[in-house]
Amino acid sequence: MIRTYTGHTDSVHCLAAFPEDETFVSGSEDGTLRLWTKNAEASLRTFTGHTGPVTCVATFADGTFVSGSLDKTIRLWDKTTGDTIRTFTHHTKGVTCLATYPDGTFLSGSNDKTLRLWNKATGGTIQTYVGHTTSLICIATFPDGNFVTGAMVGPQFCDTIRFWDKVSGNSTTFRPLGIVHDIITFPDNTFIVTCEDKDEDDSIVGKVMSWRTDSQHPIDTYSGHDEADVNCIAHLPPRNGQNRFITGGCDDKMYIWTVGHLVPTRSYEAGNDCFNDIVSLPSGEVVVATQSDEEVFLWSTEPETRPVPAGTSNLITGEDIVDGNVMVNLVRQTDPTLLTNYNAGDVFYKDSDQMRALRTHPISRRALGPGNFRSYIARVDPTTNTVATQATTSRHRRSKKSKKSRKSRKNNRSKRTRRM
Repeated sequence: MIRTYTGHTDSVHCLAAFPEDETFVSGSEDGTLRLWTKNAEASLRTFTGHTGPVTCVATFADGTFVSGSLDKTIRLWDKTTGDTIRTFTHHTKGVTCLATYPDGTFLSGSNDKTLRLWNKATGGTIQTYVGHTTSLICIATFPDGNFVTGAMVGPQFCDTIRFWDKVSGNSTTFRPLGIVHDIITFPDNTFIVTCEDKDEDDSIVGKVMSWRTDSQHPIDTYSGHDEADVNCIAHLPPRNGQNRFITGGCDDKMYIWTVGHLVPTRSYEAGNDCFNDIVSLPSGEVVVATQSDEEVFLWSTEPETRPVPAGTSNLITGEDIVDGNVMVNLVRQTDPTLLTNYNAGDVFYKDSDQMRALRTHPISRRALGPGNFRSYIARVDPTTNTVATQATTSRHRRSKKSKKSRKSRKNNRSKRTRRM
């Protein structure tokens, strides 16, 4: 963690960034919003006007932004003055999610089960979208204007994801899931959702799943958040031409992922807390909010460096979680001919081409079973200048959390879907 931002007097529910200057906005249970800059711990400005908790916020490129609240209103704000430009009042219950378009229009979702498309210049509703049978939780837009939404579980357990045609208002419902917490989209008409489901013991199971808008079945399921719901997801800047994203859950962890790679490349721990929201900055850092904190936190997503110790052997170590038949995390067994010309004292990066080249041989589920851990050592042979690996013998099984602990996490779920 790089920095802590202090000012709110209650939990922070939502975050949004202004990419052009790396400032960002937070909204809180205390009913206020605050504007921050990345390099200062004190807020630049406080925005007051809502009479209920602030549940969602979204920014425009012109420096204005909109916020939604459980007071049933949406407010358009001037970033530079702190003034409310306009208030939107057509929802009949709390506003839970927002998404903006480059043309100055924006979408809102509510506990009243409807979505609305607004004109921020006039304050009028352009279109109302009806179809969900439960409270809206999240919205994400595609470049062509169409959008996808997530909601609470419906009466028939089949109303949690809908893909909408912006112009016609028609929607497609996807196969049953648990509660969908957050969504990101990609230009190729794919999207990734974070959600919760239940296992055979009625315990919460967190899921991160990718879909195509023209298919009723998920493309991939990303393995990492296993025993808790996953509250939030955000884009990260691409690396080596590959799209990346970050997720935060109620298992106290954030994970960084590369699209199409079903195991995380890096993880973070919050210290016995749930993540409420994550927003990415252009520089690669992420700003995060957790459920039990009034503060907001800045984290780096840059790869850590690990010096190769000088001496008779040069070591790179990492602990891998085995989930199914894929090694999760840093170092795998490798053909020693894959890496050559590395010298004593070289520095290896966790997400570099060198480290990726080490991840070549999966360990089978039959060999270790799910939830086991195994450490690997990569050595630079000072004689031949090649890299080889060997497995250590240490191995243990991850402990299961009690049902009481799982229930406690469920009760800590975000408050944004409460009804006023």
